[in-house]
Amino acid sequence: MSLRCSSGVASSSRRHAPHRGPICGDFDLPGTLAIVTGLGTLVYGISGTSTSGWASVHTIAVFTASAVLLLVLLKLENRAAEPLSPPHVWTLQSLVSGTVVMLGVSGILVGAEFLTSIYLQTVHGYSALETGLAFLPFAFALTVGTVVAKHLLAHVSPLSIATIGLLVTVLASGWLSAMVGSASRCVMSPAPGA
Repeated sequence: MSLRCSSGVASSSRRHAPHRGPICGDFDLPGTLAIVTGLGTLVYGISGTSTSGWASVHTIAVFTASAVLLLVLLKLENRAAEPLSPPHVWTLQSLVSGTVVMLGVSGILVGAEFLTSIYLQTVHGYSALETGLAFLPFAFALTVGTVVAKHLLAHVSPLSIATIGLLVTVLASGWLSAMVGSASRCVMSPAPGA
């Protein structure tokens, strides 16, 4: 299905998008190879800790190789004519602070989703399908929140929207932590501690 969709988009873009000629000259291949191999090596190192341990020679060697590859990436990006991420962009205070906040929020939300799915399946006996269905309100709330925030941007500052979004996330996490129930069903209490 996705192959049919992507081929349709590709053929449509050829007809409707202006032709600029080949763009391979603008592509930073060395930087791409450095980041892919560096991050791939890091993931390989983390996944190997379950068998080798964190302090093993193998794990330390893989982490060192990953660090070297990522340092090579930094050197390559400083010298590239068209870097993947121009270094001057990271001097923008609002971009750096927004990226750090979103990294934290994304980490918290992904971690909460992962741990909650394990909790629902192991403690409450949900099947994989039931767990997926239980997360539908979460996905719906994210979609609605995105649309509402987009429309609010014309009237409210981005900082206010981000603050309200983080507050709602904290309140929802508090409500989620108040889960009570038996192994056959899970209910949300109306308020934490109720």
